[in-house]
Amino acid sequence: MQPQQNQNQQQQQQQQSQQQQQQNQQLPQLQQSMSSQQQQNQQQEKQIIIKRGTTSKRNDYCQNFVNTHERPQNFIMNIRPEERFIEYPKLQDLIKFKDDLIKKRNHPPVYLKADLKYYDLSKLGKFDVIMMDPPWKEYEERVQGLPIYSQYPEKFNSWDLNEIAALPIDEISDKPSFLFLWVGSDHLDQGRELFRKWGYKRCEDIVWVKTNKDKTKEYIELPHSNLLVRVKEHCLVGLRGDVKRASDSHFIHANIDTDVIVAEEPPLGSTQKPAEIYDIIERFCLGRKRLELFGEVHNVRQGWLTIGKLLDESNFNQDEYNSWFDGDKTYPQIQTYRGGRYVGTTPDIEQLRPKSPTKNNQMNSNQNMSGSQVSEFDLGIQQKQQKLNQQF
Repeated sequence: MQPQQNQNQQQQQQQQSQQQQQQNQQLPQLQQSMSSQQQQNQQQEKQIIIKRGTTSKRNDYCQNFVNTHERPQNFIMNIRPEERFIEYPKLQDLIKFKDDLIKKRNHPPVYLKADLKYYDLSKLGKFDVIMMDPPWKEYEERVQGLPIYSQYPEKFNSWDLNEIAALPIDEISDKPSFLFLWVGSDHLDQGRELFRKWGYKRCEDIVWVKTNKDKTKEYIELPHSNLLVRVKEHCLVGLRGDVKRASDSHFIHANIDTDVIVAEEPPLGSTQKPAEIYDIIERFCLGRKRLELFGEVHNVRQGWLTIGKLLDESNFNQDEYNSWFDGDKTYPQIQTYRGGRYVGTTPDIEQLRPKSPTKNNQMNSNQNMSGSQVSEFDLGIQQKQQKLNQQF
């Protein structure tokens, strides 16, 4: 009996040993299979099909926005003006020369507390640049139902299109002059209507792409009725009169800045726009009479007359203000803010700023390096391009 039991135990031990060996042999294969499957899954997550037969690896900022509410534009690098042109030294020098000159020619901040529904703007005279951010219905709808709306009702009471159109902008805008009109996200069509009413033609559309990097701020949650999450606002640029950049360089310096501003969205309840818009305007238009309507305390700035009912006080003296623009002299004949309608320029700025091709340059460009004439088709394209460059 005892030998039989020993034999059975030996057989069981042999079977267990064989099973253990089989498991040990299968384990590396199983681990390798699992590792291979994980790698495939990771690759599939990183790959986005662009078109049949091609793939590209990309960071999924849209999914990150869904998960964290961090907007994709938060990750754009070198968006601050002091960082933007590090790799473009000539353009960086041009911006510095322009800003230094503008600072010398900008007059002290001037502001007037007044309700634009009742104030007679026509007595102010003519302006080279007007910027306005009317109290659109969109701004009021953003904060309706929030405590801040009931605390500051005057700040958020909106104007309808007829009330805005009743402002005599055409009476206070010179020829030529520019109007920078903020229209939020919803009022592009109404902005174009106002341009037609006041005699402006739209020449540019500056877009403000809003970031939300500051975690301490409370941002506006837009209604779910929107099809897309709105993270931009528009500033329409209108021209009254006619300007050619080739012949009117005393009034405009074109192509120094771009039509996109990437800047932080203001906190809940604020309609404040990025300060960079002032820099764009001042570097572009050399006219010194600048007016901002519907201004608040944060809008008060050197080189501008700011008018709005939400200002705390006034320092506007019309006779003194008008005296700052008397005469036809410019920089360097006048090196302060007292006198001259236009800013002026410097040799450094003229050397660096973008310009339209001159007539002699056009004639030279009509010949190739060997001196032979270019084709009629190519010549027509060059002439058309030059005409577009000259006509603003």
